[in-house]
Amino acid sequence: RVQSLAPISFRVLHVLTLGEDGLTPSLIASALSLSPTEVLAAVDDLTAKGLIVDLADRLLVRHQLIAELALGQTQRLSTVLLHARLGAAIEQLSSSERSPKHYWQCY
Repeated sequence: RVQSLAPISFRVLHVLTLGEDGLTPSLIASALSLSPTEVLAAVDDLTAKGLIVDLADRLLVRHQLIAELALGQTQRLSTVLLHARLGAAIEQLSSSERSPKHYWQCY
């Protein structure tokens, strides 16, 4: 199932592998520089294929084996750079109500 994903769906799955306790759609959009519509389409695709779980307030990879398979199909440098982009997105989205530390708890 992972091999047949559209490129944007695979990118969303890839970033979700970095958020052990899940990520919000807005955080995913920011980290990947995607529109909300693009994230929604990818989430619909990934959910229909049974690869992710929608917990209302966050999304997460359904099983660790799926995450490992997705990570195995990416270059290490790609994952490192995506992790940096995710960190920058967390800092950007953090408000006075929530510090960046709140978002990092998902790691």
